[in-house]
Amino acid sequence: MGCCSSQLLDNEANQDLDNFVPTGGNKPLRKKSLSWTADAPLNFEQLKAKRDEFWETAPTYEGRREIWERLRTACETEDLTQAQSIVDSLRLSVPTGHLSDGCYDELGNCYIIPVYCFTEPTNFVRPSSDSTIKHSITDSNPGYELLDKKGPYSTPIPTITITEHTESEPKEEPLYVPPTSTSSAKNGGEELVVRLSTGKDIRVKAHPTDTMEVIKQRVCSAEQIEPSTVNVRFFYMGKILDINATIADTKVPTGGVIQALVVLI
Repeated sequence: MGCCSSQLLDNEANQDLDNFVPTGGNKPLRKKSLSWTADAPLNFEQLKAKRDEFWETAPTYEGRREIWERLRTACETEDLTQAQSIVDSLRLSVPTGHLSDGCYDELGNCYIIPVYCFTEPTNFVRPSSDSTIKHSITDSNPGYELLDKKGPYSTPIPTITITEHTESEPKEEPLYVPPTSTSSAKNGGEELVVRLSTGKDIRVKAHPTDTMEVIKQRVCSAEQIEPSTVNVRFFYMGKILDINATIADTKVPTGGVIQALVVLI
């Protein structure tokens, strides 16, 4: 669903995010196929709740609420023309042509929309077809007491309850905690949450003197990604964090959530 996608084009993948100035460019919206996998399988209700939570809390970080509300409509529509008209009416700049990569208003506010707002995860749990069978069996039973016709006397047959055995809702698995270095452990350190653009949360230990470059290394370690193959841009409370800034400089509290946009080089 939605109007945007997942695979980056060659020229997009080679962009240096740290030197990328989005205010100078704007491209028309175009579709691409997005793909992501949730930490645990999600059904329709869980995915909807996850999306609703994002759209309700996004205005508290950066940007204007009325723009976020219109952007939600643009992301949820299947009509690319309608999405483009919404973006144009809001006077938004979309540097890559994909809302999933972020867009900017006239005041320079950044609107980053996670991929789970556009499409279902690869491990999406769809309703079981057994539900239809159950309902047809239940509806065909008028509520009478069945009788045994074998003997000369009719005797009640015990009521049989047919129960649908469906896969229970997945339990939330604990988020992966990457190993911390010996130095961080000795110095205490604090736990931070890095939320990727896919919606996945990664918990990392960080010392106040650690830079965002160190955080990038730990995120890559948790995701088993070679750091030299990706560019990572960090955001906190709607503000871009300098890669050389320390945790103390950013004033991110223990348990605070830092948003991260990761792009392959």
